[in-house]
Amino acid sequence: LRRPLELVITEHTPSSCRSIVNVFEQRDLCSCQQQQQQCQCYVAQLTLVNNSIYSLEKPVRRDLECWDLSEPATSILMEQNSVVIKTGESLWEWRGRISDVKDSNSCDEANSSAKTWKKGQKKLAASTMRSVTLSFRGILPPEPTLSKKMESCTLAEETKPQLPLAELLTIIVTTSPIRSNPSTELLQRTFDTFQFAGREFAYECKKIIICDGCRVLEDDSGENTDSDEKKDDDPPKITRKYANVKQTLRNGIATVDQAKNYDEFKKRLHKLCTDSRGTQSVFCNTTVVELEERHGYGFALRHALYNSVETPYVCVIQHDRTFMRPTPVKEVLSAMESREEIKYVTMSMKSNLNYYDIFSSKFSRRACAELKTMIVRPQELNIKGSMYGPNGHSIANMVEPPSEKRRRLRDVARETYKASHQNIIYEEWVESESKSTRGVNQ
Repeated sequence: LRRPLELVITEHTPSSCRSIVNVFEQRDLCSCQQQQQQCQCYVAQLTLVNNSIYSLEKPVRRDLECWDLSEPATSILMEQNSVVIKTGESLWEWRGRISDVKDSNSCDEANSSAKTWKKGQKKLAASTMRSVTLSFRGILPPEPTLSKKMESCTLAEETKPQLPLAELLTIIVTTSPIRSNPSTELLQRTFDTFQFAGREFAYECKKIIICDGCRVLEDDSGENTDSDEKKDDDPPKITRKYANVKQTLRNGIATVDQAKNYDEFKKRLHKLCTDSRGTQSVFCNTTVVELEERHGYGFALRHALYNSVETPYVCVIQHDRTFMRPTPVKEVLSAMESREEIKYVTMSMKSNLNYYDIFSSKFSRRACAELKTMIVRPQELNIKGSMYGPNGHSIANMVEPPSEKRRRLRDVARETYKASHQNIIYEEWVESESKSTRGVNQ
């Protein structure tokens, strides 16, 4: 085998549910396959700490979300300190996952473990064992196509034409069961604030509302139902006690009445989006996607990205997160277009307003000095103070908190930010920029 090009270290820990995270080892054809040569690419996986089980599947089409298999699935026992080497079509056409961590000594146990998992069936007592996998990847990167080469040879003076925002950005709104269902008021308030991000953002961009599924708690008596004699057609029951109703819903667990309210909420949501077609409404260009099972925030978002998004950028918003004042979304996208190192932008919230101070309280001075070197200030976001400054248009048009208590908390957060190191660093930069500008003018 040739020397690997990269090393990936992954830790697998047991959980209360079976993992369904599938991955293909290769995204694109390697340079060997492109040149129709004998492929020598490989992935060698070394298992440490404990045994693990590696599941391989070949779907009918090369898609992570395709559950129809063209060939039977295969489970491989990866014993401690053993190496599994994958080559050929297993890198491209087969997808794999490490779905269980067991202290097994035979592949028969691995196969039986995989077969005992059925829909609605509970896992036995969780194990404290974990497995660490070292993946030595020796896959040659694909050669760039002619169009890619021509794109990289554009002149420096040439500027890219600014595309309409609707062709660059898709808005993804995630929702799940909440106590206010079946009312759609919360989501309507969130959508109404989209106008703070601009007219194109609110009325022209495609919007996806991803409705996560839920598990129905049919018996909340708290009795232990961990029985091996469980029928396949029995509905899943949740025996764990949670602190309150809100926390239970956050974990995707709903009572029968809450599940009915959630179904009614989704029906009203469909009607709201249908009635908004062809009108000047913030719900125009909106599609509702329902997930049958509970995915969780991350996997629900992943489903939307793989199946509903065609634009190069997405704006992810939770159903209870609102814009509080005018926000430079177009300027942010321009900065991301011009600087490839910017991959992810977070809008300012109370939780991350003093991020530098939070970071410095947890890490050393050396780490803080390194963080300062990572701060970038794109020219596209150097916006006039009259618009986004402390006394600018954005502050003047900020949504006023509904209660006196909220207004006091807002004023406290504002004063705290003014005294924070994050603001001090920003003011020092503004002062240095003004001095350099005065020097140029002189």
